[in-house]
Amino acid sequence: MFKQELFKRAFWILVLVGVLNIISVKLYLHWSLWWIDIILHFLGGLCVALFALWFSSGKSDLKNWSQKKILFVALTSAICVGILWELYELYFGLTFLSDGARYFVDTAKDLTMDFVGGIFGFFWINNLLKKYE
Repeated sequence: MFKQELFKRAFWILVLVGVLNIISVKLYLHWSLWWIDIILHFLGGLCVALFALWFSSGKSDLKNWSQKKILFVALTSAICVGILWELYELYFGLTFLSDGARYFVDTAKDLTMDFVGGIFGFFWINNLLKKYE
């Protein structure tokens, strides 16, 4: 039951991220609302952390994991996917190194929000585990 609940939550957050991103691109919100990227990266980090923990729970029960291990998986997965996303943006010309300091500030903000989303995912998992004890 825990695994199904975890998957459902991760899935619906993924749908939310997808819908928000499509709306943001169609309405040019990424260029007119500076904070929309913050929300999307936070939700993306949360979603990745939940999916990584759901995937990991298939190999062993998360109830037997230490808090440190859960936090490690949540954060490393969120940061790794965040870095891959930033590389994707560079490769496809969605952002440019030639923007100089602005690029590095934006990338640092994005990765920070991915990290914060991963932390939130850690706390959400802990509450969910307590619910199913």
